[in-house]
Amino acid sequence: MFVNILVISLWDSEDRRQRVKTTFNELDVSLTFFDAIEGRIKLPRNMEACSGRTHRKWF
Repeated sequence: MFVNILVISLWDSEDRRQRVKTTFNELDVSLTFFDAIEGRIKLPRNMEACSGRTHRKWF
């Protein structure tokens, strides 16, 4: 059975990402990293225009 895991993490959390990669490689599980946004600081410039929208989706 093939399962691809999506890992959401901050792009600059290199140590954490490496630990996750090592762990999942040992289990022979494929994973993909998705860059998270640090919500406690200012949004990246290319995302500032989205910050005022009221139609956010919650999952």
